[in-house]
Order: sequence, then C-alpha cells, then structure tokens
Amino acid sequence: FLLDGFPRTVAQADELEKMAKELNKPIDVVINLVIDQKELIDRVIGRRTCKVCGASYHLKNNPPKKQGVCDLCGSELYQRADDNEQSIKVRLDTYDKQTSPLVHYYAEKGLVKDVNAMNDIDEIIDKVNNSLLNKIYIVSQTTFNSDKFDELISIIKNKTAKEVIVDKTICDAT
Repeated sequence: FLLDGFPRTVAQADELEKMAKELNKPIDVVINLVIDQKELIDRVIGRRTCKVCGASYHLKNNPPKKQGVCDLCGSELYQRADDNEQSIKVRLDTYDKQTSPLVHYYAEKGLVKDVNAMNDIDEIIDKVNNSLLNKIYIVSQTTFNSDKFDELISIIKNKTAKEVIVDKTICDAT
C-alpha cells in the first residue's frame, strides 16, 4: 500500500498500526521528503494547473510554453486560492504541530528513509523508488507537482508494488 496524507497525527498512526497488524501487513518504510521551507513555499506558490485537462505546471521548474496557457489543450491555467505564502505558512504550522512528530514516531521504529527533496525530480523519484520494494508506503506529495507525483506512483505500481493506495491530500489541509 502507498499512503499519502495519512496518517497526519500520532493517534492516527497508532490506529493505522493496529489495522496493519490485523491485516498482517506491517508498515515497512516511511519516506520523509526533506526540503528547505523556503524552497517548499516557492514550489507551491509557483504551481499552476489547467482548468480543463488538469495538466500541472510550475512557473520556474516546468513552465508552459505560453504564459498562462496549457500546452496540451490551450486552456487557461490557474493558481489554487490557497497556494499563497500566508496559507502555506498556516499549513506548515499545522504540519509542524500535528504531523512532524510522526517522523520521530516512525524513526523510533527504524522505518524512516530520508530523501533529499531539494534534488532534481528524477533523482528524487529514483531514491524513493529504490527504497520501495514490496512494502507499505507513506509518501507526501508536498514537494511534487501532480504530474510528477503521478509519475512516481506509476513507477511504483509498475516496478515495485503489488498494491498502491494514494490519498493526495497533505497539501490540502488548512
């Protein structure tokens, strides 16, 4: 299984662990994508999505050929209302208070694999992919635009996992 955006609290992690044991599918690895907060904010602020086809862009890292226009269907690109610095700082504060303790929680169990998310996306995907062989996964989409995250999920499905469940909600918490 691949879980993204869950658990978000230690209490949820405790419940997940109970369920995993009941299913005889213990959690094998927790991927911790490590990134500088300023870089994370820049990545989120720069995200753009096509209103029609959902294609993802980034103003700096993956810009469309024509500003504000989708390369695939020619429709308008938009920025999510909560993809602004103030909203992101609120989400990061919530993360620091509620979710970051999970890194310690899983590290104590020897399950955390840190991946430097400051690297090139292909390098990040390779490092995550190398950590995931027939395991139950918890991965955060925070550092990926959705097409690259979908690419990572596709790689995992095709090369390493028997089952993958994806919940792309970690960036949606406010």
